[in-house]
Amino acid sequence: MLIITADDLGRDRAASDACIDCFRRKRITSASLMVFMQDSERAAGLAITEGLETGLHLNLVSPYDAPGVAESVRKSQASAVRFFGRGPWTQVVYNPFIINDIAASFLSQLEEYRRLFGTEPAHFNGHEHFHLSPHIVLGGLLPPGAAVRRSFTFNAGEKGVINRCYRRLVDAWLLKNHVSTDAFFSLQPIDDLPRLARIVDLARTASVELMVHPWRPDEFAFLKEDRFQALIALAGLGGFGDLRSDAKSRS
Repeated sequence: MLIITADDLGRDRAASDACIDCFRRKRITSASLMVFMQDSERAAGLAITEGLETGLHLNLVSPYDAPGVAESVRKSQASAVRFFGRGPWTQVVYNPFIINDIAASFLSQLEEYRRLFGTEPAHFNGHEHFHLSPHIVLGGLLPPGAAVRRSFTFNAGEKGVINRCYRRLVDAWLLKNHVSTDAFFSLQPIDDLPRLARIVDLARTASVELMVHPWRPDEFAFLKEDRFQALIALAGLGGFGDLRSDAKSRS
């Protein structure tokens, strides 16, 4: 099964409209919503109307820009933004001095998602993948049994040994407590068609998530092309609801 997830729904009007356009064309199967952003409210309404499966796109790195966000909510997220903005190394370093702010930010985003949709997120992922930060993992913030995006899937030699070992440890923890796909890839680089063909081929025998960003002009153009449609037609498409149903049937 191939799950095609569009990230950043609600970030702004352009991102939301591109995402909805791709869903109407059947080029994506799911999306992740950013809350407390300028187009979050409208995007949630569109997703509900269109019947688009959505999850929470945890945001700890981009400041909220929606009007009317409570100061306490902005303040806790701003603390995380300042720390994580120091560099990529912050993704793997545990800072005990901001754990309360991160927990508060996570919970406020989850509550806002529930307010907008009246239901739980179908899945969880994170802006720049900070949903797998030690603060989230060690803090036990993700609901037990929830569908959660795993680390990127790399073959031997694509990344350093330490990098691959760390990702394996995170994924091992993830699969003990949550539901996830067997593999996770990005649409980029979109000009490597043999790589995309291998991803689709893998999805014929395993569950695979493919992350896309329709707000990027190059990705949006490629997603609309007939060759992309022909490529994904070779695999069974689905969403995280299907993934969780399959996990329950095997348990």
